Amino acid sequence: MFAATGTIAALQQRPLTGKGARVDVAMLDSQVALLENAIARYVTSGQVPRPIGARHPSITPFGAFETKRGQVVIASGHDALFRKLCDVLGAPTLADDPRFATNAERCANEPALRAELERALASADCESWLARLEAAEIPCAPVQNVAEVLAHPQVKARNMALPIDAPEYAGVIVAGNPVKISTMREKKSVKAPPKLGAAGTALPR
Repeated sequence: MFAATGTIAALQQRPLTGKGARVDVAMLDSQVALLENAIARYVTSGQVPRPIGARHPSITPFGAFETKRGQVVIASGHDALFRKLCDVLGAPTLADDPRFATNAERCANEPALRAELERALASADCESWLARLEAAEIPCAPVQNVAEVLAHPQVKARNMALPIDAPEYAGVIVAGNPVKISTMREKKSVKAPPKLGAAGTALPR
């Protein structure tokens, strides 16, 4: 990803300078660049960040929560949104609990808050909560398995679940190309891979 971005930047610079450039992207550098949030938390607090699962490191509640059936991701980014969330969940007193009054307090007491939220969410399934949360304009989404992702209408509309164009691969689905370019025709299927030992499949010595 970083190499592609660097290459595009160098190509944009070339007409301005008349010169080419060498793009140097190291795997270690790329991994360090992805730590921008963890680095900021470390240098400002002096605390080494620890694994916290899939939740947001500095906003709470912001993560996946269990419902009666399925998981729902809820992103409550500020105090007003948290109060609205508590109202939707039928637990308005949570917003007045001193442990959860501010984002800093909610982050410090995340396990206790998670238990309270999941107690409320256990009364209905994911689909039901999604409808209520969306109606209240609270950012949310379902946690889907691979089968649900492949069957999703938007995934199909974007040609991201493609069949292999060969009878022997009937029913086999592969991921499509996430890069859509207006001047290139979008594929509706992919070619079958060559059979073992077919021309062009020999490994170099």
